[in-house]
Amino acid sequence: MSEPGIIRALTALGCSVQPLSGKGVCDLMVGLNGKTVLIEAKAPAGPRGGISHRGLTEDQQKWVRWWQGSPVFICRTVDQAIAVAVQELGIQGRLREVP
Repeated sequence: MSEPGIIRALTALGCSVQPLSGKGVCDLMVGLNGKTVLIEAKAPAGPRGGISHRGLTEDQQKWVRWWQGSPVFICRTVDQAIAVAVQELGIQGRLREVP
């Protein structure tokens, strides 16, 4: 799964990243500049180009339909998560080193 890499990359961009848990709840709450996005981290595409892990589970789909806040972004790679953060959170500047 790409979740640990996503957490490291978004933290290096200066974001606050909070892993979430609960039945059907998305994986990560990410904040910066007074804005928040939700990310569901899924496994990247398989070696033959297929998806190595299906989409949202039934519980996740129910939760997304119930949730009235910002949309949930499904990210399969670190690059996808960075693109969401840049677009939705207004990230500017460079990566910073994270211990």
